[in-house]
Amino acid sequence: MRKKIVAANWKMNMTQAESARFVESFLRDAGEITDVEVVIVPPFTAIAKVTEALGNAQNIKVGAQNMYWEKNGPFTGEISAALLRDLFVHYVVLGHSERRTLFGETDEIVNRKVRAAHAAALRPIVCIGETLEQRDKGNVEKILLETGDVRKAAAVVADGVDANSDLFASAEYRQHMAQVYTARALKQALAGAS
Repeated sequence: MRKKIVAANWKMNMTQAESARFVESFLRDAGEITDVEVVIVPPFTAIAKVTEALGNAQNIKVGAQNMYWEKNGPFTGEISAALLRDLFVHYVVLGHSERRTLFGETDEIVNRKVRAAHAAALRPIVCIGETLEQRDKGNVEKILLETGDVRKAAAVVADGVDANSDLFASAEYRQHMAQVYTARALKQALAGAS
C-alpha cells in the first residue's frame, strides 16, 4: 500500500525567514514522521529556504504551488518544471480552484501542466474539488460525488498522461488526505462513481 500524503499549501504567506523558522519548529515538534509523507508547498520565494531548513528529513518533501507547461521562453511571471527541479521540488499543485477562478485556468491548461510535470519527473497534485463558496454552502458531497463536472475534469486532466503515472487527486478544502491514483485508475474511479 502506498504511503498517504499530507500537503500543506502555504499560498501567499510567509517570507523566507518566517518559512525557515516554521520548518525548524515543525521538525522539532513533529519528531520522526514515518506513517505519512508530508509535502510543504511554500510560496516560490521560500522554496530554497524551506528545502535548506528541511535538511535530511526523509518523509517531508517540497512542492510548488503552480508551474507553466513550457520548458522556457518569454513567459513573464511563470516558472517551468525544470526551474522547480533545480530547486529540488518533488510535487506541484495544479488546477487549484483559485487558479481556475482568478486566472481562468481550464481543464485543458491543467492537462498541459500535468504532462509537463510528468515529463520533468514532478509529481502533480491535481485539484479537482469544490470552491470555497461551494464548501461554505454545504455542497461538497454534491460537487465531488454527484456531478459529472468532476469526472469530466479528471478525464480531461488525465488525457494523454501515461496510464501508469501517478496523479494525486486532491479534493480542495476537504480535511482528508489526497488519494493517489494512476491516470487510468483515476478515470475508472470517477467513472464508477456515476
